[in-house]
Amino acid sequence: MTFRSQVEYLEGSESRTDFFERTIISLEQRTQAAVQVYVKTEPEEMDIEQFNGSFNLMSSNVNLEHRKSSTMISRSPTVIMEPQNSASNNDFSKLAQDADFSCPICLDIIKEAFVGRCGHSFCYLCIVGHLDIRSDCPMCGSHLTKDQIYPNFSLNKILEKSPTIIANKESSSPSSPARQLKEQILNDDLTVEDIDTMVVTLLAKKKRFETLDREDELDILYDFLSRMKTRKQDQLSQISKEIECLNDDLAATQHDMDCFTQHQKSSRIEGQISEEFNNNHSQTASSSNDKESDFVDCILQPKEQHQTTKKRKHTEVDSSFTANISNLRRSETSLSLQTFEDTHDLRLQNKKQRMLKHIEDLEQCYFSSRLKTSISHKSLSNFTSTLSAFTRYSNFRLINVLRYGDIFNTSSIVSTIEFDRDDEYFATAGVTKKIKIFEFGNIERSCYNDALGGHSSSSIRDSTSGSRKVMDSFLHYPIREMTSNSKISCLSWNNYIKSHIASADYDGIVSLWDVLTGNLIMTFDEHEKRAWSVDFGKMDPTKLASGSDDAKVKIWSTTQKNSICTLESQANVCCVKFNPESPHQVAFGSADHHIHYYDLRYNRQPIFIYRGHRKAVSYVKFIARNELISASTDSTLKLWDIESQICARTYTGHTNEKNFVGLSVSSDWIGCGSEDNCIYAYYKTLCRPAIKYKFGNINAVTGEETFDTDPSLFVSSVCWKKSSSTLLAANSQGTIKVLELE
Repeated sequence: MTFRSQVEYLEGSESRTDFFERTIISLEQRTQAAVQVYVKTEPEEMDIEQFNGSFNLMSSNVNLEHRKSSTMISRSPTVIMEPQNSASNNDFSKLAQDADFSCPICLDIIKEAFVGRCGHSFCYLCIVGHLDIRSDCPMCGSHLTKDQIYPNFSLNKILEKSPTIIANKESSSPSSPARQLKEQILNDDLTVEDIDTMVVTLLAKKKRFETLDREDELDILYDFLSRMKTRKQDQLSQISKEIECLNDDLAATQHDMDCFTQHQKSSRIEGQISEEFNNNHSQTASSSNDKESDFVDCILQPKEQHQTTKKRKHTEVDSSFTANISNLRRSETSLSLQTFEDTHDLRLQNKKQRMLKHIEDLEQCYFSSRLKTSISHKSLSNFTSTLSAFTRYSNFRLINVLRYGDIFNTSSIVSTIEFDRDDEYFATAGVTKKIKIFEFGNIERSCYNDALGGHSSSSIRDSTSGSRKVMDSFLHYPIREMTSNSKISCLSWNNYIKSHIASADYDGIVSLWDVLTGNLIMTFDEHEKRAWSVDFGKMDPTKLASGSDDAKVKIWSTTQKNSICTLESQANVCCVKFNPESPHQVAFGSADHHIHYYDLRYNRQPIFIYRGHRKAVSYVKFIARNELISASTDSTLKLWDIESQICARTYTGHTNEKNFVGLSVSSDWIGCGSEDNCIYAYYKTLCRPAIKYKFGNINAVTGEETFDTDPSLFVSSVCWKKSSSTLLAANSQGTIKVLELE
């Protein structure tokens, strides 16, 4: 090569080198952009730092090779461009292979890419078909619906502009054995005998596969039918037992009904005989009196006889008037009896409708108790009592309305309501930092006076009777009001000293108050964070327990300043409660979703841990010595057997996901609030709500109560009056309602 040609080639190579550098830079930029989009959509499939590092190393090697080749043009001028371009294509092919553009469902190149909110991309048809069956991401398992997938325009654009990716993917994927055999047959020179041999071999193998498939089908079918037969036989046996129990109980009930009817007939016959005897006796007495009167008339003087006759006429008029009055009273009595019977029939139909509404729960309750015992009469009697108590009430009746805070102050959440030992007074407290003591008798009397017309401005209305002006209702003032330094989360009355009440506040301080004087007696301030709960012991009135966000339960004594015991938890403590029949046992719920049960005499570890809730446990209450009920922000209540640690029943129907909505128990009734601004009443043996009451929404300006849905309102506290059908409930607007089951 001459010097001139070398110079021309060098100049051309420099221009080509500039073009090559620009191409590499452009390729690097586009590939990095594609990688960023892909990494954004596939975070679990690609390590971005490792990928960028390998790509930068590849680019630096390419530039270094280029610079070396530029200085060695005279030695090998023909090797400058082709190896460089080949290396670039190989690196890009390697990049395309490393970046997996296959759909995780069909394992093929993604067609019409769609990305979920979790960042994973799929073929549109593949992900839609998957979401028709399940509502989760096939890669990470997170919740995913059709409304949460969107077109991945960037990935679609990359796949459209990079056909080499699809080609490399298809070329790198191994072919199936059938395709390999087909290619081998087409490429090899086979004779007719070889082909016949292969056909015979293939047919034999096909027959063998078909035989195995048929055997598998029959084996699977036989196994399925056997299992189904066993299941149905078990179900038939169970149904037979249930039908036998039903027949026995039907016969026993029919016998009781016949006996009762016979007794009623006997009583009615005895009443008729007694009435006829009284009528005959009165007629006999009247006839004898008439005979005596006739005898007297015969011996009297004419003047006296005239007067007697006159008197007898008045006597006959009086007797006729008395008979008319008796007939009128008898007709009124029969009319009232007819009205009573009509009302009774209507109430009976309503009870039957309530029974049908909860027929599944009642069925489970009946068979769960009936099949466990051989004493049929006792279990039937218990279920009869349950059925009677459940169908007795159908709704809540509004007795009265109170206001905890200022009607113009929207932040008036009532955190707690508690009755005292004798149910004579109740206390309310909340975010207004005030403890208000009301006398329950005054509220009841005012409501009864309203019913009698004593206060025409206050009316008793049900929740379905339209709007009601709270400002027009009878005003109720607390008999005592005490102010705390912080928002109050919980109250607890002392069961022995009637005037003592304890409070827990947002500063973590537990305070002891005297209601008679309104003075603060003492404070306990060892908690480091907000205290959510406080409870006085029923068996030992000098002990009280408190739970806090510092993951500690403190046991205090009213006789000393410092705590006497500390229970450690792994999460925030939301509630704490003493066992009402044991001074040493305490239960608390925490944010670890569990209920921990401790014996204070051996407080190193809990004696029981109850697991079952999916979120934080917000309330624990004791129904009896061996029964505990808990509430959680997973919108469930659970009834626990303390000794066996078994969840006997789960109550669902209310809504509770983030707030404290209150929990209270009374005999067999359980009351709780809800975040839909309603009160729910559960019967102990049934899993679904028996009664629901809608709280109203009070207009802060007009004071009118409407029942429009407001998602910001929720019932914040409830409290049963012990051993009664009266319930106090308050919501986040500061409205307190006195309700009664009817």
